Amino acid sequence: MSENDRILFHAKIKKYDQDLYKLICYPDKSKKQKWPDLFKPINIPKPLQYLKSAESLSRSKSKIFEYIYCNNFDYFVTLTIDPKRHDSMDLSGFFSKLSRFFRYYRSQYNANVQYVLIPERHEKGGWHFHGAVKGIPEDKLIINKYDYLDWPDYGNRFGYISLGPIKSKARAASYITKYVTKTLLQDKNLKAYYCSRGLKTAEEVYHSFGYQDQLEFSKYFFNIRYDVYNDYCRVKYLDQESYNVLFDDKVKHQKSVNDQIDQDLALFDYLDI
Repeated sequence: MSENDRILFHAKIKKYDQDLYKLICYPDKSKKQKWPDLFKPINIPKPLQYLKSAESLSRSKSKIFEYIYCNNFDYFVTLTIDPKRHDSMDLSGFFSKLSRFFRYYRSQYNANVQYVLIPERHEKGGWHFHGAVKGIPEDKLIINKYDYLDWPDYGNRFGYISLGPIKSKARAASYITKYVTKTLLQDKNLKAYYCSRGLKTAEEVYHSFGYQDQLEFSKYFFNIRYDVYNDYCRVKYLDQESYNVLFDDKVKHQKSVNDQIDQDLALFDYLDI
């Protein structure tokens, strides 16, 4: 087998917080390599053909999940656009007004309002948003006549708003990503989501290149029940205990490999090779 035919594997782990890690394994993309049949579980159907739209959808959902999980948002939010005040069909035009409103709020009230918002088109063709928000001053929120949490400064300018406290960021992240759909991504002029600047992201705590030996790679990363799998990658979410087991085993193995190399070099020196 030539060097170009050999599969170069990569593995990296991203840390969201002490409770969640994400393991991503994939063949080298620069060589347009696919996951070999050796590592395709035999007890699951063969994945569908990997399409660019599916890749874009997966990438957008993954990023939104990361933002939601890493940033301790306060509330779920649904933002609507009153067509009597604004053109609800003009998504980019409305969001320009909305972002100016957020900037005004930061400067006027010294409130670092942060958000992740996903646009959704309703049946009549207009737009509204689902997402998460934090940093709204508590004294700016009220309980309205319908017994819902309300933000009048938004409602008086733009339209109806609904807020609900986030109790679990894991559930919040999973729930909000469901609003990202293939239909939204079909229009290249539309953004899959909008987010404020300066949001925290996951920390990369492990990144390994060069697993050219498939058996070596399988020793650590094949015998795992992955949460996401396709022709180009595998993804597994790990808690702290699972991460410790996997990573400690990998470190111990690498140490034994390094020790063996040191022993071989010492032997070569002794034999004057």
